[in-house]
Amino acid sequence: MISEKDFASQVEDLFDIYHWVWAHFRPARTSKGWRTAMSGTKGFPDYVAARIYNGQRQILFIELKAEDGTLTFEQGKWANLLGGYIWKPSMLEQIVKILKDGK
Repeated sequence: MISEKDFASQVEDLFDIYHWVWAHFRPARTSKGWRTAMSGTKGFPDYVAARIYNGQRQILFIELKAEDGTLTFEQGKWANLLGGYIWKPSMLEQIVKILKDGK
């Protein structure tokens, strides 16, 4: 089974292949444990990706999960509000289609 970290690397490569600009907020280890430097409501999506394709602006909000990973309540709330995606490794074919052709 592929780890979420390795899956994230695959998705990042696909962003680059299909000409998306993207941002990912990585956690860092502190003396108090793992933290992600941000202010606001917990659960913001792992990735934001954008591009202009066929004259249309496209923006994706994406939460990645390992195959057996589960969404937190906060992550689900953000995904629902933003029309975001929740991607798992088994969805790779669908992911490629979305990133290649757009929404």
